[in-house]
Amino acid sequence: MDEEALDTLAWRLVNCSAKVCKPLLWLHDSDSPQRLATDLREPLREALTTVVGLPDALSALSQKMCSIYNVAMSKPLVGVGASPFAKRLGERTAREGLMAALDFAKKHREAFESRAKRACSAGDPDWDELFALTEEFIDRLDWGAFVLDNARGQAACLVLECIELLEAVSNKDSDNIREETGDVFYNLMAFSLSLRLRARHLLLTSE
Repeated sequence: MDEEALDTLAWRLVNCSAKVCKPLLWLHDSDSPQRLATDLREPLREALTTVVGLPDALSALSQKMCSIYNVAMSKPLVGVGASPFAKRLGERTAREGLMAALDFAKKHREAFESRAKRACSAGDPDWDELFALTEEFIDRLDWGAFVLDNARGQAACLVLECIELLEAVSNKDSDNIREETGDVFYNLMAFSLSLRLRARHLLLTSE
């Protein structure tokens, strides 16, 4: 892919992320973001079909998820969100304890990595499988409270990751472009799931 085409896709992703983030800024804390899901389906669909067109997008997604998984266990951030400042616990962690949640994640790591490689090895994306993979990723790390129930946070992360991808493209840093592609891809699906939107809702699959 030439530099101009890559730059165009990166800017398109920034614009899409702005479209999905802005409506959430006006919600009260007690408002459900899910009422915005219908209006946000089209920009999310556009963003997902755009990100998958980036070089090695699927393999970048697989590599990014596996990397995050390993980092989360080594910090450890399993069951306590993606930030060391998070105070809430995941449901499994609160119920069974952090050590049990870590043990659960460790036991399922190899199976998850195998599934991630399979799901991201096809030429064309199997969107149902990619969304299922993302749900499994969130479940294994017990991050539902920080992802599925945190649409605002996911939208903010999405905007930041899209800007970082644009910066990587501007700097012509191929390794960083790949890494940021994985970040944007994951955050797009995570944000969609936070609105309870899956492949069929975004018209990414015929079923």
